[in-house]
Amino acid sequence: MIARAIIWSAIATAGLEPQAFESVLKLIGYKTMHARKPSPGLLVIPSTARLTTHDAVAIRNFLSNGGNAVISGPEALAMLLDVRSSAEPTTVKDVTDLAHPERYLRWNPTATVARFPAPAGAIVLLQDQPTHQPLAFFGQF
Repeated sequence: MIARAIIWSAIATAGLEPQAFESVLKLIGYKTMHARKPSPGLLVIPSTARLTTHDAVAIRNFLSNGGNAVISGPEALAMLLDVRSSAEPTTVKDVTDLAHPERYLRWNPTATVARFPAPAGAIVLLQDQPTHQPLAFFGQF
């Protein structure tokens, strides 16, 4: 198991989303730190991260060399994985976890999320229940 997580942000300007990632990761046993460079461990790119071209190259190299990452938000997905929003955002309330479809998940409050196609070869993890729009996926870079 990966014991360390690097949250892409400066702690002083982290904001709510990076703090939420940090709380959840600590809850499940990760040692977390805030940094602006990839290093061994799980790399977390919150949607609030503003990546430069130099950052994107370093992160793609990290991924190409087998690094693990959680990437959130349409800007980071487009810059790092060339996954682009395909339509107007959608409001999500009811969610299906495809690993456990028998579980009922309701987001409260609802969230407005970008619509995007899962890349070829990716496995969808979560989807909007009524539209089957992917909300989370994983795969290899």
